[in-house]
Amino acid sequence: VGTSPLLHLEPSPRSATMGGILGCLLRPGRERPIGQHAVGCIRARLPAVEGGGSRGLLAQVHYPADASCKPVKGETLEWFRPEVVQELALGQGVPLPVFRSLIGGLRQIDATRPPSRGPGPEGRWPIVVLSSGIWGCCEMYTQFCRDLASSGAIVVAIEHEDGSGIFARSCCSAEPIKYVKPPPNGHIATFRHPFLQQRADELRASTAAIVAVARSAKDRVAQDESGASLLETVLSGGDVDRLMLMGHSFGSAGVLRYVRRCAELGEPCPYKGLILSDLWTEPLVNHDLKQDLPMPFVLLMSEQWAQSKLHTMGNSTLVNANREKCIAAAFIRGTLHQWISESHLFGPARGLRKIGIMGPGNYLQGYNATARAGVLAMNAFFGDEAERRSLGAKWLDIDTEVVGAWSA
Repeated sequence: VGTSPLLHLEPSPRSATMGGILGCLLRPGRERPIGQHAVGCIRARLPAVEGGGSRGLLAQVHYPADASCKPVKGETLEWFRPEVVQELALGQGVPLPVFRSLIGGLRQIDATRPPSRGPGPEGRWPIVVLSSGIWGCCEMYTQFCRDLASSGAIVVAIEHEDGSGIFARSCCSAEPIKYVKPPPNGHIATFRHPFLQQRADELRASTAAIVAVARSAKDRVAQDESGASLLETVLSGGDVDRLMLMGHSFGSAGVLRYVRRCAELGEPCPYKGLILSDLWTEPLVNHDLKQDLPMPFVLLMSEQWAQSKLHTMGNSTLVNANREKCIAAAFIRGTLHQWISESHLFGPARGLRKIGIMGPGNYLQGYNATARAGVLAMNAFFGDEAERRSLGAKWLDIDTEVVGAWSA
């Protein structure tokens, strides 16, 4: 990976202005995915579960693709949708033309192609569901999703409609849902409670929809290769017995609330493991942090998070309540909270460091270690007990310069 060619996102024809070209030249390069599989990408709404309306959440799905097939005609995706670009610019206080010149109108790097068949007689891939943090959207973790998909997984990044993301459209009315700012000096757990409750419900519904499609779509052949039909084709290659759930920041908090909700309702939680990345515990309550998790989990942190007493206190509470379930915990040196997201590819590293988005470490080195840690965790969740017990040591062996052990 260290010697793989660096890629820059390609401007679409309508954005090939001097500003767009300059943005491509200044933006940090992204490396090729770490796995051996070609990657495809689609963006479509999940189907609603029975009785839940006509449409589910919007999702961006990366998956192992058949590289021998041509891209699906008419399915060209932008890196970020124009509405997301606009809201990010407003939120950051950056003039929209400037922000557009950096990330607007750029093509998603992975074309939409037919999926490839998984290994083994059943030809199925594990399924990973990703829940984004504050100011998130389904595109915000594109590179991390690409890396997991290239390593052999169908990765479903869902877009929550609770008002904690940067932008979404209602699955019911198609009306825009913008970020809801917290009140000044408000109590975080009180303010965020309804957001967490909605996220828990959305995770329940999305999980049920993904599992239902994966179980039923294999018996049907899609009539065409567009929209929901292609999504069903991709998900039909998923293994519902190998499900992993991941969150970042508020997304990790929502993951814990979802697992707790399943227990309270007496519903089985189908996930075999959780990756909690920079788990933000302030919005949570003791019932969330002290619950007895039914599956193993890992904590993967930025150095900023690992050095914060405020954040590590809540993470320690979770670990102390689930000592046998926490199979690895580590942090990535030289990183700040957003290190796992696409924000590190918005502009020059020097500028991103100046405004507090990128940490002082080597971005590619730290990110690559993070991606490898994610893949190792996925393999451990779906492996045997010996593989799970050795995960912590394997993480530390990824790159001794940047991966550090964390303990409660």
